[in-house]
Amino acid sequence: MTKKRTYALIIYAAIIVIILVFLLFFAPDKWFYKKDSNTPETPVLKEEEEVDESIDYETQKNNLTNNIYQYTYNLMDSMTDKTYLYECNGSINKEIETGLCTSPKRVEYNSNTKKDALDNINLDLLNPTYIFNLLKDIKPEKTENDSYTDYEYSLNINDYPTEITIRSGKDSIKEIIISNIYLQYHLKFTNIKV
Repeated sequence: MTKKRTYALIIYAAIIVIILVFLLFFAPDKWFYKKDSNTPETPVLKEEEEVDESIDYETQKNNLTNNIYQYTYNLMDSMTDKTYLYECNGSINKEIETGLCTSPKRVEYNSNTKKDALDNINLDLLNPTYIFNLLKDIKPEKTENDSYTDYEYSLNINDYPTEITIRSGKDSIKEIIISNIYLQYHLKFTNIKV
């Protein structure tokens, strides 16, 4: 091959490479699409505004006091000379309650036997209606998060400073946490029916 021919091939290869780089990285996309007259244009969908289906806090409290829900209790009580730990779950349907504690011992209970099964616990503090009556004249400190809002109340229970935190989701109250130096009650609620 002659020198002239070699230079011509190099220049030709360089032009091809430049054209390919241009087509791959810089050419507009519309150059490569063929407009089909038989295809209707796609309508532009307007974004629908999200409908806020959240339920206000007072309605959530009323829904919980209707007493139709499932619960999980993690309870620690040291109000006497001994510490008692309970882990229980169950459901309440108006006046009918069934539950099961797995700690300190495995015991099933119902509305009539709950007092005996949870004999070392303040049963009033498991009742949402009783708790909301305790808090009715106290202004909470409100903390908003992405998926829930905490309402924190300060009061005295048995002459001990106590914090009650009510965790509210968009549609229902999820948890009530009652704590002071001698007790820690963590009440979780699910499937709350109106």
